[in-house]
Amino acid sequence: MIKWKRETAQRHIRIICLLPLISVGTGIILQLVHVYAFLNVEFTGAVRVQGANIAPHLAMLAFLGITIALIETKRNPASVKFYYATLAANFAVLIATGTRGPILAMLAMAAYYFYDMVKQYMQGKLMLIIPLVCSLTLIGAAVYVQWDNMTKRSFERETGTGIDLSGRTEAWSYFLNDVKDSPLAGRGLGAVTVANDGSLYAGFVVPHNEYIRFYYDAGYIGCMLLFLSLLIVFVSIYKVVPRRIKVYYAAFILAFFMYSFSDNTLSTVQFIIPFCWYLNCLYVLSTTNSKKEEVI
Repeated sequence: MIKWKRETAQRHIRIICLLPLISVGTGIILQLVHVYAFLNVEFTGAVRVQGANIAPHLAMLAFLGITIALIETKRNPASVKFYYATLAANFAVLIATGTRGPILAMLAMAAYYFYDMVKQYMQGKLMLIIPLVCSLTLIGAAVYVQWDNMTKRSFERETGTGIDLSGRTEAWSYFLNDVKDSPLAGRGLGAVTVANDGSLYAGFVVPHNEYIRFYYDAGYIGCMLLFLSLLIVFVSIYKVVPRRIKVYYAAFILAFFMYSFSDNTLSTVQFIIPFCWYLNCLYVLSTTNSKKEEVI
């Protein structure tokens, strides 16, 4: 928990929301100079924007840009135009990556956002009809543009689950079976990264599920301690955030836990660094607000 100055923390939050767009802009430049491909075409035929990252990592940045912007529209109304603009842009980036996990993870947060907007509109805040209609239009356009890509990624191959999870179910079974003899303490930190003996797709250096990943490395004991430590941090921040954003913050943390079921949120720098960075800034801004209120 770095004690940033209030103005610095505010600036950092804006930077985090701009990271997906910076990646896209950098990716375009790298494509023009023939250093790195801006698009990735999968074997299914699905086309995915990856910017200066790979598509799943760009999706992580976009996920954070969207969810943080949602919170900030409520926490910091003075900058609402900036956050609505970045929210829309980052949503477009997320859809362009063709990544399904973060979209599913943020459904609860998005549902509460629409509920809150409609509730306030019914209470007389008629100007909210503009962001509400724009949001619905953006979602409709995204579904229309990406429907073919999503169906290719989800249903191109026949699988036992009915939906193509990009090999995750096979990987999860493999890692769980491989560690069944060491359930309490696991096989040691980092062991999961060398566990794939070649029977899985090479991309599965880790399970793409943080609960299985840390269960493999640290067993029930280590995994429970890790997530308990996370909960302590999350609850500490929840206690100090303004009441008007408590539900949004809780939905943000829920989205993190859901996202962790299908990707490497804790062990990928494109997610964990801006995630903790934002939590730090949010804590600093919330505690400085509390101190001001006490003085008043």
